[in-house]
Amino acid sequence: MNEFIKKEKKRNRSSYTSCSAVGYRPNVFSTTLSHLIATNSAHLITPFLPIRDRLKEKVEEFFGCEYELATEFTDLISWSRGTSIGWHSDDNRPYLKQRDFTAVCYLNSYGRDFEGGLFHFEDGEPKMVFGNFFCSESPHLSEEAAMSILLASERMFTLTFD
Repeated sequence: MNEFIKKEKKRNRSSYTSCSAVGYRPNVFSTTLSHLIATNSAHLITPFLPIRDRLKEKVEEFFGCEYELATEFTDLISWSRGTSIGWHSDDNRPYLKQRDFTAVCYLNSYGRDFEGGLFHFEDGEPKMVFGNFFCSESPHLSEEAAMSILLASERMFTLTFD
């Protein structure tokens, strides 16, 4: 598993670097599957898929809902120095209520490639292996990115197939 993750992280970093765009807040850049298609970069989708599928399997296993999840959203995101986000949940808008679970996979290494930017939850700290899995309704924040650039792959999953 660890070698698979290392290889896929490297492939995802390359895709991200090739075509990220200004994100949803200052100092944030991101790219999504639909952005890659719209910018005639569909060939860069391939690196997203293996790690997205592996994360989906791990989230299903962790939450006991094997073969029940659909991927609702996938992106690659970077936080430059000074970026943070306060308390929120990933289903905090009416158009996001279908989100049941979130997975965030770090594509670079804390302490070596970046500092700061880590998650904090109201109900305890997550065990971080190569990222975080949590219920999308869980209030959390991300502390300020303090050094260099944090790269992550975000995946939101749903149990709703409407």
